Parts: sequence; structure tokens; C-alpha cells
Amino acid sequence: MKNIKNRVLSCILATVFAAGIFVIPNSFSKSADIAASAADTAQTGQKQLSISGIDELKIIDMGPPKSKSIEKNYSSITIEWETVQNADRYLIYVKEQNESDYKLDCVTSKTKRKVSGLTPNTVYNIKVTPIKVTEESKSKSKLIPEAKGRSTVFKVNTKKYSDSVQNISYSVSDMTRPEYEYSYGRTEVSGTSKTNITITWDKVSSADSYSIFFEDEGLPYEVPAQYSENNGKISAVVSYYSGEIFKCTVYPCKYINGQFYNGKGKRFKITTPAPKLTYVDLSDHDLISCGNNTYYDDDGYSLATIEIFTALALSNYGYSLHFIPKSSTSDYQVYNAYYNSIKAGTVIFDGRSSKVKVILQNADKNVF
Repeated sequence: MKNIKNRVLSCILATVFAAGIFVIPNSFSKSADIAASAADTAQTGQKQLSISGIDELKIIDMGPPKSKSIEKNYSSITIEWETVQNADRYLIYVKEQNESDYKLDCVTSKTKRKVSGLTPNTVYNIKVTPIKVTEESKSKSKLIPEAKGRSTVFKVNTKKYSDSVQNISYSVSDMTRPEYEYSYGRTEVSGTSKTNITITWDKVSSADSYSIFFEDEGLPYEVPAQYSENNGKISAVVSYYSGEIFKCTVYPCKYINGQFYNGKGKRFKITTPAPKLTYVDLSDHDLISCGNNTYYDDDGYSLATIEIFTALALSNYGYSLHFIPKSSTSDYQVYNAYYNSIKAGTVIFDGRSSKVKVILQNADKNVF
């Protein structure tokens, strides 16, 4: 009879373990004594629960716990279950879904538990196991378990921080000109023009901070910014190269468990204007001005030479020329002038008189 009982118990245990209903963490020490949680202590004083040999406890029909409510936050999960008849305590185990072992979170006589210190947007398994203690130990300082019920595993995903900024806009100002100097018959640029950009959006009540990312050839990187708040609006001042069209993303950030998490990013395009080049004078490059932004060569150079020479002169200021075949003829050739990615105007080469006319525009006015 004893052998039959043992075989029946072995079958029950094998079924339970195979179903994954009850898992004993590998990190448990069979000889360890786990102190009752603070919630448990309120009713039972400073009693301890001995878990020596808990994995060999017999399983009785007093469960599994049934869920009443689950509340999830960014770094915590609160679970509540119905009272299990004959259960004296509950063991609460926690593990991330991709982990192999459970860890004991607490021992409690309550039917509600808040598990804290979790990672946002992460799936956790929270296992609740009811246990029964011996009648003799209830009157002593250490509780001795005598049986356990079936476990319930609550699979819960913590909240993802997904708030985003609204009503975003930007303005540009305080452009810095490239530094340049004239030496050895050439005007050379020794710096790059940059533009200050003020980005504004509605304050996000949940955010502890913000972060701004620019995209350079598809690769995002965070840029330093000066933030200020005024009348429910957040403003940030950043700097970027003049004459560019690029993508920017603004994130609200929340500080959770010692780490910042970005919310949902707001992505948009920014255009910075090309700098005015009123100080550029092609006569510095041996071309003779004949007024009206037109220059000519007095040394009999060919049109091809003039094109190359003018392109090199403008490139010193960050400009490039793009040939426009539809606008060109056999007598003259037309190029669009760009400062980085911003179209700044037109350059026309006249082959009949070896002249070049440069028209760079800003706010619909000739500035060259």
C-alpha cells in the first residue's frame, strides 16, 4: 500500500512539474529561513517561515489562487487574488519571462502584492503559491509549512513609456558666418557657418527631461541643448550647419529606477538657410567686375577655364555648382549654386564674352 501511495504521489508531482505549474528556484537554499514580509509581520509579529524541505512538501487541493485584479505600471506590478481556503501564507516568486529561475519576492498572509523595481516594457511571470503551516508552529516564533497548494502564474507586461511631445515648431536665428582670410591671392574659408535653432513644444506632464536627436546620413545622434520652460511650453536651443535640410526627433524622457527611458519620438524636418555672401568678390580671384554682379576675364581664358576657376572660388565658401542642361545653350551655360543642401541662386557663364554672372538670392533679394 505504501508503494502504491508513493507511485500515485510521484505521478501527481510529475504531472505538476511537467505542466510548469510549480517551479522551485535553483537559487533557493533548502536550509534557509525566509523572514516574513512587512505586510505579514503586521499580523504575526516577527515570525519566520522555515522553507527547509519545501520542495518535498505534499500537494493538497487548496488552490490555485484566482485573479481578482492586476495593475501594471512602468516599474511595478500589483496583483490581487481571491483567498485560498486553508492557506496560511502565500509565497510570491518573480522572474522575467526570458529567465530560467524564479526568485522569491516575499512571504505574505495578504492576498495582494505590489512587486517593485521592475524594468519598463518587460514581461514578468509572477507566481503565487499557497502554503499551509502546522498547527503547533502557529503558537511559536517560527512557522513550519506542512503542505502546499497548486500555484498560479500571472504573466504581466510592465507599461512602456510612450508619451510624446505635441505642437512642435522651430525657428532659426543668429547665423554665424564662415571665417575666411585672404592669402597668396586666394580667399580661403577656415570655418563653417552654423545656425542656432529654437525648437518649441508643449510641456509633457509625465516627462522628467527631454532629448533631441539629429540624423546624419540616416544615423541618429543626440545633440546638446539648452532647455527652458515658459507658460506650458518647452524650448530648446541647438546648433547645426547652415544650408542644410535634415531630420530631427524630440523625445520626452522619464527617470525610472535610476535610468532614463525615451517616450515616443516626434520626427520632423529642419531647414537651415544658406549664409549671405555679400563679402565675396570674384575680383579677389583675378576676375574683373563690370557691375550688376557680372564679372569677366581680361586674359583670354576659355569658358571652361572660367567655369572651373569660378567653381573653385565659390567652393572656398562652401558653395557647389550643379549644371542645368535645360536652361543652357551653346552660347551660355547655367548652374544652380548650392550651399550644402540649400539652393542659393544661379551662376551663368557666357561663352561669347568669357563672362560670369552670379546671382545668389536670400529673401528674394540679390545679396551677391
